Amino acid sequence: MSAPDYPAALGTYQVVRLLADRPIGRTLLATDTTGRAVVLTLVHPAVAAGAGFRERFTAQARAAAAAPLWFVAAVVDVDAAADPPWRAEVHVAGSTLQQFVDERGPLGGAGTAALAERLAAGLAAVHAGGFAHGDLTPSTIVLAEEGPRLVGFGLTRAAGPGYGTPGYVAPELTAASTAPAAEAGDVFALGGVLVFAATGRPPIAGAAGPELAGLAEPVRSAVLACLRENPAERPTAGQVVAMLAMPAEAPTTKLRRGAAGPRTLIGMPDPYAGYGAAASRRVAAGPPTRAGMPPARPRRSSRGRLVALLAVVAVLLVGGVVGAVALTSRSGGGVLTTTAPSASAVAAPTPAPATGSVDPGSGLTLVDLAPFGADGPRFTTPSRNISCQLTDTSPTGDGDARCDVAQTTWPLPPKPADCAGAWGGGASVSGAERAQLTCASDTVADPGLRVLEYRQAVSYGGVVCDSQETGVRCVNRATGHGFRVARASFDLF
Repeated sequence: MSAPDYPAALGTYQVVRLLADRPIGRTLLATDTTGRAVVLTLVHPAVAAGAGFRERFTAQARAAAAAPLWFVAAVVDVDAAADPPWRAEVHVAGSTLQQFVDERGPLGGAGTAALAERLAAGLAAVHAGGFAHGDLTPSTIVLAEEGPRLVGFGLTRAAGPGYGTPGYVAPELTAASTAPAAEAGDVFALGGVLVFAATGRPPIAGAAGPELAGLAEPVRSAVLACLRENPAERPTAGQVVAMLAMPAEAPTTKLRRGAAGPRTLIGMPDPYAGYGAAASRRVAAGPPTRAGMPPARPRRSSRGRLVALLAVVAVLLVGGVVGAVALTSRSGGGVLTTTAPSASAVAAPTPAPATGSVDPGSGLTLVDLAPFGADGPRFTTPSRNISCQLTDTSPTGDGDARCDVAQTTWPLPPKPADCAGAWGGGASVSGAERAQLTCASDTVADPGLRVLEYRQAVSYGGVVCDSQETGVRCVNRATGHGFRVARASFDLF
């Protein structure tokens, strides 16, 4: 048997097998030093030889590392100087939309409507941060247990014109003499993806437009708007969110780029599965309000569509979880298990006042630092299971962040020999270094800590930490390094 034509290892990653050979490069399943899965992209030499490719490759990897983690598989490592260049991104467990439809058939009206809402909301958050995917197709959307997530972020944009997927490439991107708006290209691809999800066939170019059998309003009108040939006449992703919130019987409005409507999404959209009491409160409160947009009608039917898609995806993804990846976790064994203060022992917190600004990386509202300690904010989550502290002692201005998790169920790699404290009870990011698990003899947790409510964020020393139902994420905006911690999992990047 002939040897595989790809390396057995790249950097610190051990290659397991070939996943696919694509025009840009080979994708490989690999494991990091802790044994957890990553996806490597090994660029074809001909692509890497393109003028300016390595600079674009690095820039897109940084963008992917800073994009919303709940929607985009983060890039955790990149070597643009290697020959050929390669990068590593977190492995997301689940089937791609392409695989799912090929094996199970189209999603139908309800499933496609649910997918449309999630993808539009995710793209709105991505675009609000100044990023764009560049190759949104059924093969770059993974139907993970917690909702669809995008993989391969920015690879096509790094490669340049001519590497997009036929049927999903906007007309202006095929032979453009000037640099078109990448966000408009993502919106066009969104329309094509939804056609495929509903019918099992890619969109058909031509005056007759795509075949939209099985699509009801308002999804049908949103898809037609996304697929307009002129990018200036397509809605933004935020406007697609608004269109999908319209009552089915209401007349549709032709939205043009630059028209009144949101360009940012405040807060993360609800995932397919709820989160206990917190989910009930979110449903009761309704969706987040978006600036410049009239309040959406009650989303009872929308929630039904989300449940419908979850039921479809669950058939294939029973027991699946999102693969959390530690890039260079200086890791070890033993779980720190301390007792979190009971909710009844602590008075209900008063929400911190918002600053009125939005963090572009997460799309969440930044709050005033004063209640958390302006010279080094400390906070805990509403569940009081995660407590965090931000400091800024670096002469270069790169801040530090540390979060301790009182109760965890995550698996740990072996404890380092030089760790004399409690191992793996949280994560930290310091200066320009990549994040790592903590080895600590103290704890950040304190019964008197102020609560950072879900969908709020704090920024200090160049580090932004946001609180969500799915955990806390802290990112150094200058380097893209950071971490996400939750009760059951952690990501280090």
